[in-house]
Formats: sequence, structure tokens, C-alpha cells
Amino acid sequence: VAYKNTFDAATKIYHRAGIVEGLYAGVSAAYLRQWMYGSFRIGIYAYLLEQTQLQNVANGKNKNDISFGQKLAMGCCSGGIGSFIGTPSELALVRMSGDNKLPPAERRNYSNVIDCIARIGKEEGITKLWRGATPTVLRATLLSSAQLGVTSEIKGHLAKSGWFGPNGAYFYGFS
Repeated sequence: VAYKNTFDAATKIYHRAGIVEGLYAGVSAAYLRQWMYGSFRIGIYAYLLEQTQLQNVANGKNKNDISFGQKLAMGCCSGGIGSFIGTPSELALVRMSGDNKLPPAERRNYSNVIDCIARIGKEEGITKLWRGATPTVLRATLLSSAQLGVTSEIKGHLAKSGWFGPNGAYFYGFS
């Protein structure tokens, strides 16, 4: 089906399948994916950053004396792990979103993301939950490296700028 624009696509999908099975197909998987991937990615990055800061303090260095390369590497690592953990929910999102595009006889009719993940594991094998993990992990390592590493680096420069109080006190929430 060809669509002229976003509004045309939404209208046609709504008329064909409704809101729940059309426009919101796979929304539970999308939420799970964001929760798993996003939480792990940011949590692991924060942990690695904190451990590096503690190591710097233990070595008598400024806690924020962390190179841009180290920040990129931490972002790379956290993104890769987070996306690997989130891959089953990513697969569920793709499956659930595309299910009503299949002919009725071939549809899997997943009731929710848990049903989808459980059935894939049971019917196809647990390892199939990580189908497509390699490109997903590679994409996430690059994305997270740039996103988290660059954001952290800019945050450090802004804190040193003096625009956010002495030593960036207003920027870091008075820590």
C-alpha cells in the first residue's frame, strides 16, 4: 500500500484496522523496548562514569578528568549491552506491528508483548529472540557512543563555563 503522506497513512491504517490493531499495533512492545534498552543503556553508562570518577578520586585526580575517548567507549559499551538485552522486545515490536499485514491464515495474533516473546521462545527456540541482534547492537554502539559520550562532554564544558554557577553547581543540581 502506497501512502501520500503521514496523515494519509494514518487515515488508511485506521480505516483498515482501527486504532488498537492498526495504529497502536505493537505499542506494548514499543514501551517494553524503550524501558529495557533505554534504562539499561543509561544505567550502565552512569555506572561506568561513576566508577571512573571514583577511580580518579582514588588516584588523586579530579573526578571529572575523563577523556572524551573514554566517554565514547563507555557509551559504546552501554549501548551494545542495552540493545542486546532489549533485542527480544525489538523483535516483538516488529512482529506485532507487521502481524496484520500478513494474510489472515498466516497471522500469529499475539495478544500482547509477553505473549509474543513467550511464543517466539517456545515455538522457535529461545535463541531466536535475538534474531537480528548483530545489526541492532552495532547500530546502538555507534548511536550511544555519540549520544552519551558527546552529551557528557558538552555537559562538562558547560559546567566549566561559569554560566551555571561556580563549578557548574546549578547545572549539576548543587552536587
